[in-house]
Amino acid sequence: IGHVWDDLQQHQFSQEFQLLGSSFANRLDWILGAYYLKEKADNANELEFIIADFLSGGRTNNKAWALFGQATWAIVDSLKLTLGMRYTDEKKKFTPDQRITAVNVPPFIFPFPVGTPLLPSDTVGISVSEWTPMANLSWQVTGDVMMYATYSEGFKSGGFNQRIFPPEPSVPSFKPEYVKVYEAGIKLTAFDQRLRLNAAAFHTKYDDLQIAITNVTRVGPFIENA
Repeated sequence: IGHVWDDLQQHQFSQEFQLLGSSFANRLDWILGAYYLKEKADNANELEFIIADFLSGGRTNNKAWALFGQATWAIVDSLKLTLGMRYTDEKKKFTPDQRITAVNVPPFIFPFPVGTPLLPSDTVGISVSEWTPMANLSWQVTGDVMMYATYSEGFKSGGFNQRIFPPEPSVPSFKPEYVKVYEAGIKLTAFDQRLRLNAAAFHTKYDDLQIAITNVTRVGPFIENA
C-alpha cells in the first residue's frame, strides 16, 4: 500500500553554564545559569503510494537561549521558600522541500501533475520568548513529616506540520502550548521508618494545547492548538 524512506541529517550544539553558591550563613542557596542551543537538520522524506509518489521533507534551522535563576531561603530552620525564574527565547525556521515526484494512475483519478509543489518553498519562521516562574514553600513539620505547596509555569514550542496533501498555499503551523501547575502535598515516614507515604493534589491548566487532529480534507494527522 505504501512505502516510506526517511533520511534525516541533523547537527546540534548546546551549552549550559551554572553558577551555584550559598549566602547569609548558608541560609540562602542559589543558582544562576545560561543556556544556548543551535540546531540544523535536512530531512529527505520519500513517500510511495499506489496512486502517486511524494517528496515530503525540508530543512530546519533552530536557535534557543535562556537565562535562569533560583534561590531557596530558610525563613526558619523548618520553613523554606524557593523562588525561580527563567527567560527563554526560541526561533525556528523551516524551508519545505515537498512536491509530487511520480503519478501512477490516469489524470482523471489523480489530477495533479508531476512536479506540483505541496507547499511553497519559501522559508517560514516562528518565534517565542517567555518568562516562566516557579515558587515553592516547604514546611518540615517534624523530622518525619514535610508539607509543601508549589506553583510553576512552562511552555512547549510551536512548530510546523509536514507530509502535506493535498497541496496547501502556506505552511500549516501551530503555536506554543502553555501550562500553569498548582500542587500541594505531604511526605511522611512513620513506624520507625517502616511506612512511607507521599500524597499530592495538583491542578494543571493548559492554554493552546497541542493535539493531533485527523481532518477528512487532509491526508494524515495535523498538530493544531485546541
